[in-house]
Amino acid sequence: MASLGFYAAWSVWYLSLIIGVAAICWYAGRQINDADQEAVKRRWIAIAAVVCMSVLCIFKYFNFFSVSIADGFGAAGIDLDPFILNVLLPVGISFYTFQALSYVVDVKRGSMPATRSFHDFLLYVSFFPQLVAGPIERATRLLP
Repeated sequence: MASLGFYAAWSVWYLSLIIGVAAICWYAGRQINDADQEAVKRRWIAIAAVVCMSVLCIFKYFNFFSVSIADGFGAAGIDLDPFILNVLLPVGISFYTFQALSYVVDVKRGSMPATRSFHDFLLYVSFFPQLVAGPIERATRLLP
């Protein structure tokens, strides 16, 4: 849990972000694991993917797309001021987002059963030495 304390020292808001991503992927993994119907499994993997990719796109790519859209309109003679998010990029956001999503994919593929412990899953997602330097670690190696 020291990893979460270290992350919270940077920003409590960013701590809630990592916990939120972890909670959604953990829950999606459990739902996929417990589902009998393939459609239900696909729905939960889609939910996890949309949430994870939305978080990543908002924090990493929103400003790029906003400026690009404004530039595109500018080339057409329409002057727009881009809306810029003035936030710092959360530490390790790509690592923990893809790591949490890879867990959901592993559960869907049947590579591993879903973990019942949110505490263990949160430790897997937030392991700070790996979070800031990578690589993205598979749940089958790090979670046990």
